[in-house]
Amino acid sequence: MIGSIPYDLWRADTEFIFHIITLLTFKNVGIDLSAEVHGSKGRADVIVKTKRFIYVLELKLDASAREALDQIFEKGYLQPYAGDERKKLAIGIGFSAEQRNIADHCVKEL
Repeated sequence: MIGSIPYDLWRADTEFIFHIITLLTFKNVGIDLSAEVHGSKGRADVIVKTKRFIYVLELKLDASAREALDQIFEKGYLQPYAGDERKKLAIGIGFSAEQRNIADHCVKEL
């Protein structure tokens, strides 16, 4: 989907285009989510809650998915949900401004 956006519509010098695409993708398929969720040490880019899962997504532009995943744990983005019985997944996604696409991703289930 991301790769189908014409190059002349891109302004890939910031993360915002990737945030918008991610948010709209989830919304388009009817998934409830929260963006820029503030916590005591920072804010999570995207939190998705379903009946069975809580997903915390951190998005990075021109940085590795591992850095994004590490940030989720360093900043404690999952901490407010520790008592929740749903399965929790931390997802780091690295986007490439040059490729205008997802460069890599990693997932850790708790």
